[in-house]
Amino acid sequence: MEEAGGPAGLTSGVWIPIGASKAVPEKYVPSSEEMERARGKVAMMAAEAGDGDEDENMDDEEFEEIEEIDDDDDFNSDDGPTLEVPLQGTAEGIADIESDDESEMDDLHIKNSDMLFMCTHQRHNGEPSLEVYIYDDSNQNIFLHHDIPLPAIPLCVTWCGAGYKADNEGSISSGSYAAVTTFLPFIEVWDLDVIEAPDPVVTLGGCKRTSDNYRSKTLTSRELKKSSHQDSVLCARWNPGVRKVLASGSADLTVKLWDLATAENLHTFKHHQAPIQCVEWCAKNPQLMLTGSFDQTVCMVDCRSQKVTGKIDIGSTPEAMQWSQTDENLMWMTTDTGKLVQYDSRKGGKPSWSVQAHTGEASGLTVNNTITGLIATSGVDQQIKLWDVRSDPSVVCSRDLGQGRVFGLQFSPDKPTFLLASGDAGKPLVYCVTEDVSSAFST
Repeated sequence: MEEAGGPAGLTSGVWIPIGASKAVPEKYVPSSEEMERARGKVAMMAAEAGDGDEDENMDDEEFEEIEEIDDDDDFNSDDGPTLEVPLQGTAEGIADIESDDESEMDDLHIKNSDMLFMCTHQRHNGEPSLEVYIYDDSNQNIFLHHDIPLPAIPLCVTWCGAGYKADNEGSISSGSYAAVTTFLPFIEVWDLDVIEAPDPVVTLGGCKRTSDNYRSKTLTSRELKKSSHQDSVLCARWNPGVRKVLASGSADLTVKLWDLATAENLHTFKHHQAPIQCVEWCAKNPQLMLTGSFDQTVCMVDCRSQKVTGKIDIGSTPEAMQWSQTDENLMWMTTDTGKLVQYDSRKGGKPSWSVQAHTGEASGLTVNNTITGLIATSGVDQQIKLWDVRSDPSVVCSRDLGQGRVFGLQFSPDKPTFLLASGDAGKPLVYCVTEDVSSAFST
């Protein structure tokens, strides 16, 4: 194992529930056909990267574009939208695939008590990856368990407790999976219990021929499946209440529901007028979904009736959203103007309260599922703030923990005082909030 660290660019991060992963992951042994396909995939991506060197090295200004979408883009051209993305990849991935050092497997053993999480990482040298980490609570150390090369700049990762199995098609299979979105118009679903796999277990959307997904950095609607997103996929969330369903939102202005058992598109919603920034499921009622868009609206959708049942004009772009774990009418969101807002759907479109939480975008938001009223927010102002929202909102603690701009936050679902933060400092942070909230919440 390697100690966590490295250059900037953790674009998202989420916990993996304790006990969800196999104690000893499987080491994938590819067939000769799979090896040839993997070599071709890497060669194509490397060739594309070489053709556009001037676009491949992101500076700080370009990296900020991960968080922004140009509202002036034409999404309705006669020929269909054209997607321009910087593809990534090197031949080093093939060397990793071909490695047969079995002694490494001893270092990959996962204990029942281990806390795991994963982050999407965009390095300044242009190599994107999904990284799985172990947090050693006893010694407060973070170790890199394994990583997975990605084809393009990653935008979002969501953990899935069920997924697709080629030998069990049509039936959902329990396990530990990661659904990753990038600037490409499809979603890769990776089995986290398999090491050194050359391909995701399944791809949601994409080209009619899977091999064409990585053929070019320019993909048109003529090449893509009709069921596929037609532009970058900005967000995705697994539905733990309906285990086979994943929701995704895209720059093509649509929200899609996917069947993880069959990899088929279940339904496409077109109720927004701009790219979709975030989607969230309601824990209390798993048929309800929140969608937030650059059109500055948040919609409540009943997926059973496939109808929008509520719409809120929030006057700014939602950066993150969370639903109450106990009340399907209560929700919180942060905005690109730095606000933290609470809405109660029973009170119409007016907020219950709104507070200026951060300077600039308030990019991260997480609601503690165990400690009632505890919320954490983060922003591009590099601050992580803990809030008591049991009545009027009040700041319990505000810290700069060296993460730079903090893009994502999540409380652990198993140990509620542990907070995962990911930002452009390039290394993950696990923050135990016990001391900072003990007086306010009597933890």
